[in-house]
Order: sequence, then structure tokens, then C-alpha cells
Amino acid sequence: QAEFLPAPLAYRRGPLRARLDAHAYRLPGGRVVTIFTDVTERESAEEDLHREWDRLEMVTRNVGVGLALVSPDYRVLWGNEVMRKLFGDIVGRRCHERHDGKEGADCPAAAVFATGVERDERERMSLSPEGKPVWTQVISSPLRDADGNIIAVLEAVVPVTERKQLEEQLRQAQKMEAVGRLAGGMAHDFNNLLTAIMGYAELLEEDVAHHRGARHRVQEILRSTERAATLTRQLLAFSRRQVLAPKVIDINETVKGVATLIQRLIGEDIVLRIRPGSPLGLVKVDPVQLEQVLLNLAVNARDAMPGGGTLTISTRDVKVDTALAGAHPDLKPGPAVRLEVSDTGHGMDAETLSRAFEPFFTTKLRGRGTGLGLSMVFGIVKQSGGDILVESSPGRGTTFRIYLPSALEPKTPEPVPAAAAAAPGGSETVLLVEDDRRVRELASHILRAAGYTVLPAADALQAERLAAAQGGPIQLLVTDIVMARVSGPQLAQRLAPKRPGLKILYISGYAPETVTRHIQLAPGIAFLAKPFTRDALLRKARETLDAPTLAKPKT
Repeated sequence: QAEFLPAPLAYRRGPLRARLDAHAYRLPGGRVVTIFTDVTERESAEEDLHREWDRLEMVTRNVGVGLALVSPDYRVLWGNEVMRKLFGDIVGRRCHERHDGKEGADCPAAAVFATGVERDERERMSLSPEGKPVWTQVISSPLRDADGNIIAVLEAVVPVTERKQLEEQLRQAQKMEAVGRLAGGMAHDFNNLLTAIMGYAELLEEDVAHHRGARHRVQEILRSTERAATLTRQLLAFSRRQVLAPKVIDINETVKGVATLIQRLIGEDIVLRIRPGSPLGLVKVDPVQLEQVLLNLAVNARDAMPGGGTLTISTRDVKVDTALAGAHPDLKPGPAVRLEVSDTGHGMDAETLSRAFEPFFTTKLRGRGTGLGLSMVFGIVKQSGGDILVESSPGRGTTFRIYLPSALEPKTPEPVPAAAAAAPGGSETVLLVEDDRRVRELASHILRAAGYTVLPAADALQAERLAAAQGGPIQLLVTDIVMARVSGPQLAQRLAPKRPGLKILYISGYAPETVTRHIQLAPGIAFLAKPFTRDALLRKARETLDAPTLAKPKT
């Protein structure tokens, strides 16, 4: 036996890689025969195979789709990098362990092995290595041998968790919008009823002014109608259909102004911390509604801390980036002011958190709440052009973050309060158009009692006939906005050429979204929302009559 390095053989051009067989054969005469084996082609094929495997590995690593081979006993034979990122090291594990289900039944490859279908597609909820839910779309296809038998199943796994979250957000938004539309429609009928109840109760209160017992009972009716009107306003706030009076304000001033009231609401066992940002940009919101937002959040925080705790209200300037805006479609990129209200209470679980803003949903004991507090907060923020996000978990408290876009306008000056005066009357002629009989009769009585001459009409056509028959002037048209066949603004346009100088006061119990389909409530357009009191009607009528000019409505 001898050791030596092989040399290139002469019968091939170029270098030759050869393997020396270690067996030597001694022939007679002392000669030794050594056998060489040419492995050039085999090693070249192996190199080609390795290169192809490297390319395949690179493709499976960068394809963005999880790939796995599953054996007939549902064991994972191989998985690419995406699969490892999604589920950890799954090679050798059975399929059902990844999907946290029963063996075989919950394995996407099971249907392929059982039926032989060429393609099976389904969505699955699995668990990540951290135990978090991961939604995937799994496409399974069989791998067959030469005889057509299924030897394995190839699974292509596409992560769809983000898509599922967006779908859930869309479903939630559609549900909230549907409930909001229902609330807006209910509010219209309810407002007509409340206008009649409130108005007649006010008249009855005057009739029984000297009867202590009866007057007390009438006052209870009025207080109940006011609570009912508040409930309607809450419904409209949730549905983003209430009339707002936005002003350009500094949120810090609103927080400071309501802090004392909040402290009384939450009690002495809860510490209130105010952390105002400085400097802080201005925002355009209805300051009264913003106070309601703070009070409602404070009440919820108080109920979440029955044993005491800390309530923190902070403000700061922020810039909403595209990433945050992309995750929350109602948020617009750009400068904003963030109002944050956080507590150290018992927090909310995932199910409660997902329903936090639903109207009439409450975790409080029966009789302790209407379930409209957070719904109203949600509606006010959305209608103000902002968005509200909430973070919470059991035992770790709750944080509400309200984003309001920064205002480019200067701060709205504070109005000078006027001295209170009795509701004014007049002697002008008023054409009153209202399709609800109870409201029409009530408004007619109130205006006549104040000295006005009233021409009541149930619709626009009757109003036109009354106006044509009226020989004298008509100074004021008080009309419902949304009516059958001819709307209030259309009636006003018809009467205007025939009655120069006619002043117009619009009334409606519909939500502003419905109202604005008929008229643009621009500054200078006189509008009175239902339910209204006697004083409100008389003051608005006088104010409209005394106005030097009135903007023409845009229908």
C-alpha cells in the first residue's frame, strides 16, 4: 500500500479530480495496480444541486409567505424563515400543536390527506411563540410520488392579522354608524314629543302657580323632560349629529376651569393630577361639549377606582405621523393636541374594551348608568374632527388619548354676558309651518300669548295658500326644515319674491346631518333646535325679527 497525490490523467483535457482507491494489487514481477475513479461529473452535479438549493433557500426566505411540508402523520418536516418568525421552531412538531386544537381535525393539511383535493384554502387562528393570536390564510396542496400517492402536503401560509384587525375596525365602524343613524331618527320623533310635553308643562305651571302641590308635580314633569332631553342630546352626540358651537380655545383653560368640579365628582380618596402642556396649540371644539367629555371620563375613572387611586389629566402638542394615521383612519397626519385622561383603576378586559364605546353597553350595576357616557365622548370627539384611542388591561388602569387637530385660526374672544330679561313678545304676523300637530298648536299658543298674529299651517302648500290669502304683511316665517313634498327652505325661496323683507326662522328636531341635506346652517341663518322651551322660541323669534340682515339660505 502506498500514499501519493493523484496527477491529471493524460486522456482528459484540463484538470481531473479523482479518488484513489486504497486497495493495491501486487502483480507478479513486483508491479502494483492502483484503481482511479473519475468523480468530476458527480461532484459537478452535486455543486449544481447545492447552488439550486441555495437559490431555493434564498427564495423561501424572502418570499414573505410561510412555507412548510407536513407529513401524513401531521408532523412538520420543514419550514422556512417566515414560518419560524410566525410560530417559532415548528420542525418536528405536529400540526395541531401549532393551531392549538385537536389532533388532525384542526390541521389544514388534514383535508388534503383525507380527500386528495388539489387545493384547500382556509383562514386559521394560531398562537405565536409569545402566546399572541396570529391570523393566517393557509393554502394546502398535495405532493405526490410517481404512483400518485400523497407523500406530503405543502402549506403556504400568508399572515393576515393586520387585515383581520382592519376588517374588525370596519365592522365596528359600520355598526356604530348604523346605531348612530337609528339614534338620529329616534331623536327626531322624541324631540317633537319633548317639545310638546315641555311646552304644555310650562303653560300648566303658570296656571297652577298658586297651588303648591300641583305646581310641585308640574315642576317634576319639567325636570323629567329636561333629563329626557339630555338623553336625546347624548344620543345625538354619540351619533355625531348634534349641533355644535365650536370655538378656537386653549384646552388647558378648559381643563383648569372644570378641575374643581371633577375633584368634587371623584371624591377625596382619589388624587387628581393636572399636567398641562406648555406651550400648547389651539383647537377648534365646542368648549361645553369638551367639558362634558372630561366629566364623563372622570366619572368612569371614579367608578373604576372604588378604593381610591389617581386620576391624571395631561395635555401636550404632538404630531400625528403617517404610521399612527394609517393605523387609525379617522386620524389625519399633522400637528395636533393630545388630551390624555388616565386612571389607576381595575381596567378592562379585551371583550369589554372592544365594546367600550357602544351605546347602552355598561358594566355598572343596574340603575347606576345609562351606558351612554363613553358613547357621547366618542361622538363629540369624532364630530369635532378628532379621534379617541383607549388602552386598558385588567389591574393596570385605563388611558384615554384624545387627538384634536391644531387650529390655524386665532383664539375666539369671550363674549360679554348680557343681563337676563323676560322673554320678549311682539305684534308682527307670523306664518308658522309645522307638520307635527302638537308642536304646531303649542307654538301657535306661545306666539299668540306673546302678542303675535299667527297663521298656522301643516305643510308648505297650506302655508302658500295662507300667505296668498293674507292681505297684510307677514314679517316672520317660522318653518320646520324637513317636510313632505316641499321643504322649509324651498318654501322660503318661493315666498321670498312675493314677500320682500320676510325674515325666516328654521326649526327642526332632526339631526344636523339630515338638516344640512336641505340647508346650509351658515352664520346669519336663524335656527332653533327641538326640543325648545317657550322662552327659547320667543327670544329666537324676536332676535330674528330684529336682525338687520339675514343670510340667504343655501339649499
